[in-house]
Amino acid sequence: ARKLTVEQLSEYFDTSPQAIYKWQSGKTLPSLDNMMALGRILETSIEDIVVLEDDMSSFHMVWLLIQI
Repeated sequence: ARKLTVEQLSEYFDTSPQAIYKWQSGKTLPSLDNMMALGRILETSIEDIVVLEDDMSSFHMVWLLIQI
């Protein structure tokens, strides 16, 4: 998997680094389109970056692939 900085991701998504940090912290989540694009950018599947909670009531992003 590819490693990118928050700044590189913010440039790609044409958003602020703060927005990427909110995705990372779970305060907000990217749209489904952006999640799919994130999988392509990181050269991994969306299943590898999105985790569904055990009770299937919510999900969060996995950020182990992003170098900060």
